[in-house]
Amino acid sequence: MKQGVKGFIIGVIITSLIMMSMPVLADSLEKDVKAIYNAVSILINGKKVQMENITINNQIYVPAKDLSEKLGSTFEWNKKTNIVSINDKKTAKPVVLKADKTKPYVLKIEAKTGGTTIEVTFNEKLNAATAKNISNYVIHERYGAKTALTVLSAKLDAAGTKVILTTSGQKEATLYMANISNVKDLAGNIMDSYSNTFIGMRSTASPNPPEVSDKTKPSVIKVEAKTGGTTVEVTFDKIMDKAAAENVANYVIKERYGAKTALNVLAAKLDAAGTKVTLSTSGQKAATLYDISISNVKDLAGNIMNSYSNTFIGMSSSASSDSPEILTIKSATFTSNTTIEVVFSNKLDKASAESTGHYQLNKKYGTRDEVQIKSAVLDSTLEKVTLTLAPVERGVLYNFDCSGINDIYGNTLNSYNTSLVNM
Repeated sequence: MKQGVKGFIIGVIITSLIMMSMPVLADSLEKDVKAIYNAVSILINGKKVQMENITINNQIYVPAKDLSEKLGSTFEWNKKTNIVSINDKKTAKPVVLKADKTKPYVLKIEAKTGGTTIEVTFNEKLNAATAKNISNYVIHERYGAKTALTVLSAKLDAAGTKVILTTSGQKEATLYMANISNVKDLAGNIMDSYSNTFIGMRSTASPNPPEVSDKTKPSVIKVEAKTGGTTVEVTFDKIMDKAAAENVANYVIKERYGAKTALNVLAAKLDAAGTKVTLSTSGQKAATLYDISISNVKDLAGNIMNSYSNTFIGMSSSASSDSPEILTIKSATFTSNTTIEVVFSNKLDKASAESTGHYQLNKKYGTRDEVQIKSAVLDSTLEKVTLTLAPVERGVLYNFDCSGINDIYGNTLNSYNTSLVNM
């Protein structure tokens, strides 16, 4: 069998398998697409063959069984496992195809210049009907009155991976929360519910600075030390004035206990979005609690923030390994007073990752009370685990332990221990 023909067979069989493996979804999909019956002629090795075919969105679908037999291969479909096996009679080597069971997920959400457009980028091609259903998108202000943005329309691009939302007018430099759900891929897999924030944009028709009517002071959303031990990220809820945000004198960091040694802030850089400042510091001490004080930073309208104080845990330098033979934890952080997000270096075994017995959390000082871990959920990347736990206290140092987890290669995580604080 020629190599070019083999590639064609696999491409056609994969799309055929999607149709064949999801009879329950077929009815709903037919309502959303235009199909042309027997629009093309099928030639194999230059010879025309009789074979039914359907053209949908410039893709050709043929029966996998018929095509296999025409090419002199054997065909077998195991309905219990949803696996198709095609064997070349000459080589007796099977080609095994599995149905797509991977859920789609959002890669990026971004407001575009103009103040009425939001782009949502997914990791794969989407079912058009669900991607264009505006009820699957809910957007509101993150703080204050939490006024909703009305989603007026949703358009799927030609590549099938990006949704362009048209909304009512956004407020410039305002933090919005977007909630997205019920969107499917072409195989009918439904995404997990997604929530994230973005900064509203103003109309390009108004290139002037924000009106003086903006009297809302900016505030800090999050402070976090990053892996490496010399970087701290400060995230604000508005677009900030560059000069004020990058003035290192506006940031003071020192140890919370003991000698209260200061960290030198060597540089401050505002990101392209204008909402996140990356501080370069002298070397931090691992698992050490630091106080950070921020003041005199203003937004584009000139509103000066109220003085801000909080704590964070210092990080140590860690050399990441590219070897799949080693399983490590990249980070563990509180995302709320009832959740911890743990990011691993490798893809994990689901059963092992979701066993709560592999995780332990207790107060680092005093009574050292243990916190109940109610559940552990592995996300679609297989590298991130979200722990749900009993509520923890704010500003209190906790000891987090993790061990015994396996990755998909069979490697076991060595005992991991770090200190966390809910800020």
